[in-house]
Amino acid sequence: MRIDILHTNDIHSNVENLPKASNYINQIRTANQNTLLVDAGDMITGEFQFEYLKGSIESEIANYLNYDVVTVGNHDFDLGYEFLKSHMNRVNSQYVLSNMIDNQNQLSDYKDTYIIERDGVKIGFFSLILPYIEQILEGAPGFDFVKPDHYSEIVNKLKEAGADIIVALNHQGFERDVKLAEMNIGVDIIIGAHSHTELEGPHYVGQSLIVQTGCFAKNLGHLTIDYTDGKMSVIDYKLVNLNNYSQVDEQLQALIDSRLSDVLELGTKLYGTTISDLDGRREMTTKQSTNLGSLVCDSYLTHVNELGYDVDFAFINSRGIRQSVTKGKITKRDLYNVLPFGKKLIVSSISGSNLKAALSLRTVEIQTTNLKLNKTVEEYKFYYLDESTPIEDDRIYKFVTVDYLYEHELFPHLRSGELIKYNAGLDIEVLGNYISKLEPNFDYPNNQMVTSYE
Repeated sequence: MRIDILHTNDIHSNVENLPKASNYINQIRTANQNTLLVDAGDMITGEFQFEYLKGSIESEIANYLNYDVVTVGNHDFDLGYEFLKSHMNRVNSQYVLSNMIDNQNQLSDYKDTYIIERDGVKIGFFSLILPYIEQILEGAPGFDFVKPDHYSEIVNKLKEAGADIIVALNHQGFERDVKLAEMNIGVDIIIGAHSHTELEGPHYVGQSLIVQTGCFAKNLGHLTIDYTDGKMSVIDYKLVNLNNYSQVDEQLQALIDSRLSDVLELGTKLYGTTISDLDGRREMTTKQSTNLGSLVCDSYLTHVNELGYDVDFAFINSRGIRQSVTKGKITKRDLYNVLPFGKKLIVSSISGSNLKAALSLRTVEIQTTNLKLNKTVEEYKFYYLDESTPIEDDRIYKFVTVDYLYEHELFPHLRSGELIKYNAGLDIEVLGNYISKLEPNFDYPNNQMVTSYE
């Protein structure tokens, strides 16, 4: 039997391509009644309209597209689990989440496992969200988390229920998906998210295959499998590039146009004008300083020092900068697209040794001000202001960063010092105020704080 599995992930409120996706989905459903549509989380937050519509258009679209199974991502929690509950209640699709247990029913009803049957074949779904959620919900009552050494029990539950094909609909990133596959516990398909990894074809690890579309509804994933005589095989896989896809579902397009017409006007507030492009490309920000990274960090440092905190340096996670800004006028929508998640500024202290320990991980990708970081193949080297002043292990420094990085599970050393101010401002507001005080037509310099020779 042929089964078509269509999948999205990390849409982040980028709805413009979804009428194209709808047209494609309708064609596949018409050709094969055994078609499933799933989403791997972070459907909301990340685009300008979310600030005003708070996910209502995304839930309307999800219901229009009629997803069979969906899960949640880390950014779905950005406005708190109470808000997420209201969003989940608006979406008619079945939510699945397996490694987070809601003991007090604080979220909308979801299942830890779910089986869909098509022509006698049972497709079993479970879902893993990245452990960072445990940090987000720290102090919130009633949430427990299943550790990786118990994941086999989740898979066994599906097997005992008669699942023929087992699908992990995960929001935990490509590297964790690979580790799941390496556990060899009987997962056939892993549909991934969070890392925004664009896989042109399935990535095979042992008996499992991993797929992921990237992000922002640029692509729609299309996996075609065959299940015959108790065995699953892959017929085809492709990423449908929606930017290049021309056919549109006119009904959904009309719905989106009508809902966004007033909101888009709100994004025209002007903050300033840049005479050069501000570089937020991920392939650049994750390797070295960019002028946009410098601008963002300078705005944080200037803001908290104007409040009187006498901070030494600022840094943020590079991937928190989501888009570039092209030269010309900078509007509120531009800034929201750069910093879409509404992160709070955190002021804290830290010893030089703990700072080095926190930021020497091979996965660390940051933009900074005043903290100079040289990345080489062998090691990371840290300096204060310039390469003539190394970071001293015993000295206590003050820093400003965003709550995401400060609270992240991977960086406990950042929390080793004194928390001086938990919410020193909202990132996008701080950036907007800073830009409005610059020269009317500015050319922002790259501070060259991060250099990489890898």
